[in-house]
Amino acid sequence: GADWLNNVQSAVIANQEELLNVVKSSGQSANPARKDQLLQAVQQIAWGSASRPTTLAGYGITDAMKTDDWGINGYKELKVGPGREFADIVSAWNSLNGKTLKTDVLIKVDDGQYSTSSIWLGNQPFANRIRIRGNIANPAACQIRFTADVNKTSHGVIFSNARGVEFSGFHLIGEAAEGNWTHRCLHIGEGSWVWGAEASLILEGAANGLQVEQGSRFVCSKLKINKVKEWGAAVGGGSHCELHNLNIVGEGKNYLTKVPLRLDINDRSINPHGIVCADTSRAWVTEGRVTGVRTGFACARNAYLWCDGSVAEQSAVGFEAHSGGIVWNHGSGPVPSLPQGRRGKAYNCEVGFQAVWSGIVYAPMAIAEGCNSGFRAICNATTIANSGWAKNCQVGFDAYNASYLEAYDTRAASTGCPTVYSPGGSGVAGNANGVINFS
Repeated sequence: GADWLNNVQSAVIANQEELLNVVKSSGQSANPARKDQLLQAVQQIAWGSASRPTTLAGYGITDAMKTDDWGINGYKELKVGPGREFADIVSAWNSLNGKTLKTDVLIKVDDGQYSTSSIWLGNQPFANRIRIRGNIANPAACQIRFTADVNKTSHGVIFSNARGVEFSGFHLIGEAAEGNWTHRCLHIGEGSWVWGAEASLILEGAANGLQVEQGSRFVCSKLKINKVKEWGAAVGGGSHCELHNLNIVGEGKNYLTKVPLRLDINDRSINPHGIVCADTSRAWVTEGRVTGVRTGFACARNAYLWCDGSVAEQSAVGFEAHSGGIVWNHGSGPVPSLPQGRRGKAYNCEVGFQAVWSGIVYAPMAIAEGCNSGFRAICNATTIANSGWAKNCQVGFDAYNASYLEAYDTRAASTGCPTVYSPGGSGVAGNANGVINFS
């Protein structure tokens, strides 16, 4: 019993001495009256001081991000321009990568001229929170000029996998020359959804103006496209566009631009065109206007182009549907919302309205004036032109190759045409089984 008690006493004494050593090592003198000396000693060991740290640096962590750095919780404006926080749009856009945007972010670009070979904006899951704005009231005051990269090309503004972003207030200027071939001014691709404020975008001078592809969507009324060398606007790949009051001005239906051989070994030259909608895409272009191009409004390969009240002038073909495409240009009489009414028009074109290769042109109340052929259907196609007219055209209405043209209520108003209908009998086949029904 005595040996056991001696062992217990020795163990207690050893533990007391060990606890005293812990207290003393923390810089304290043993004080029997205090009850917290061991606690403070343990805090000293754990935290390096008697007080718990309140900062990351207090724990020796110097490279961590705070939770606020991972998100933007209040409205934020990122300014772009000389002397601003960001020198260019891409830098401002990339500063938002990896952050949760709980409120809108405005990327505001100062007036001036900016030069770059391309602006790539993509892979932003919170793009619907981002507004990119130059000068909405006067887009010509905020110019972005596309200059050549090492390959003598430039690529314009490219949106990729960016849904819901605004892009407004810019004049985008490219070239189509040997030393700098700008493929397009603005490209909306890979499922992007982009919209621009009314009359706030101007596209100029590139090989192409607007491209919308790969199931994307673009909305901008009163868009202006000037002096592009091929397509002013091309909508393809199942995409959707709303471009009401679109205005495209080309450099002439016979104007040619040679594509550099380094880009196309076929030694190709291109003509300017207006808008094309293809490959199951849809485009809405009410009261648009296209001037001085090869083809004004075109639709192909099971796509739909709705262009009520639109006008094509001084072009080879004003409106054309082919390969299963549908061009819909329906007129309207006076109504409260349109007190003057509305008619589609083709002025001074080689062909005003044309359906070819199983295409359909639906253009009741449309007008063709000063054209070689006002309304035409060719190669198993259909054109509907009831209640419209052809004036001062060489041929008013003609159908060829198993095609059908419907032109009821057109005879009285169709004047100045040496040949009004070809075939000349209503419902009588001619021109390789072409048929026109007219009155």
